[in-house]
Amino acid sequence: MERWSNLLKCPKAIGMKTKPLYPYQQRVSEFARDRSRVGMFVFYGGGKTFLSLNWLETLDHPFPCIVLTKKSLVYQWGEEIQKHSDSSLSYVLVTGSAKQRIAKLETEAYIYVTNFDAVRSQKVFDVLNRLNFKTIIIDESTSLKEARTLRFQRLLKLFSLSRVPNRLLLSGKPITEQAEDVWSQMLFLDAGLTFGRSFWSFRNRYFSPGPSWKPYEWSLRLGASQQIADRMNTSCIRISKSEILSELPPKVYIPQYFELEEDVEILYEELRKQFRVTFPSGRKFDTQWAMVKSSKLHQIASGFIYLIEDDLQQTEILSTTKLDWIEENLPLLLETGPSLIWSCYTGLLKMVAAVLNRMSIPYEIILGEMNAESRNQRIQRFTQGEIDILLLSEPACHAGLNLQRACNSIFVSTGYSAEQRENAEDRCHRIGSEVHRNVTYYDLITKGTIDEVVLRALREKANVAEAILEHIRKE
Repeated sequence: MERWSNLLKCPKAIGMKTKPLYPYQQRVSEFARDRSRVGMFVFYGGGKTFLSLNWLETLDHPFPCIVLTKKSLVYQWGEEIQKHSDSSLSYVLVTGSAKQRIAKLETEAYIYVTNFDAVRSQKVFDVLNRLNFKTIIIDESTSLKEARTLRFQRLLKLFSLSRVPNRLLLSGKPITEQAEDVWSQMLFLDAGLTFGRSFWSFRNRYFSPGPSWKPYEWSLRLGASQQIADRMNTSCIRISKSEILSELPPKVYIPQYFELEEDVEILYEELRKQFRVTFPSGRKFDTQWAMVKSSKLHQIASGFIYLIEDDLQQTEILSTTKLDWIEENLPLLLETGPSLIWSCYTGLLKMVAAVLNRMSIPYEIILGEMNAESRNQRIQRFTQGEIDILLLSEPACHAGLNLQRACNSIFVSTGYSAEQRENAEDRCHRIGSEVHRNVTYYDLITKGTIDEVVLRALREKANVAEAILEHIRKE
């Protein structure tokens, strides 16, 4: 297109300010050099954004380039581009309403960064369809693991291999649940060159159906995992967790155990055994579903409960044991360095915030309902050293954030997802954390409760749901 004529004349537009630091980064850079289609499966904290820009630098005529990522990571891409390249590499963050996105797409730049769901708008889709991108980078490629979705089909149409020749997949773990997840990701990367265009042919070749009573539980055939890996090795490179960890400071885990107060223990056991309980306020909770009950037991173990009253969610405080620990120990932890405080419950984070307000300790809190701009501003206050404490929602903040300035993480409560927990830990244990002697994790655990069950299951990579149900059933 005419508007991009200047960009197309400039094959080497990136002036990288930083270079690979570690042997594994050198290996990734050498593997990806001059390849038009690459899968970089580098474990969390390995510097995937930097490696992406480094790859772009090796290509002839890579621009304009579009980056598709999660909504929460769009602003981070802008920060990383500024950090690793000189000012000649222009970029646009394509965010906002459909009208605002279209206006930003009409701005001339080398790199356009937007989230996957941008294509849901027909007007934005039509504009993207008219633009001649030379390169596409898919950040968190597991977002493409389900080929049957409308979003995948629209992306495949917009950014087909014939239209966009340079293609990069990024992920810490290309397989999060099932080995079949790789098929659609590779289909997007190379239009079926690796595994064909038929999912059913791929499944029948490498997987066996389950027994007659569980026919949909497909499992890998003997030797199939190696066959799949061998085919992917021609265009993909994987850097394992252990290889990255060898370059980073050690992780230290320090569990902090608490006893349930007697009156709270009575409530806990009553709910565990009977599926119903009446709280001190007079509010009642009653359910027939075990997993619903488990979430309430989990809340009680943390000292509070969510209850619905008049269609509004009410938070009732039952115990301040964990909050008391934070009040007593946080000043000491801050002497060792900046700290992150995590919880899977918004209500619990707000209770911690109230403690910090009372102590006159400055902090920021990042919750799922915040818009990207507000979230980014609060994170910048931490990364730039204006504050030393971030309160973080585990579901909303587990992926993508660079918080290696922190050397301590406190998990007041942790959710049931091993992937989220692992990701959350790696927010501060990543490249840049080498300045710390170690990175320390404090789990606040109420003994004899779901707190212990969940953490043990996550550590042992066991089935969390089964472990919880066993706890509920015990006599």
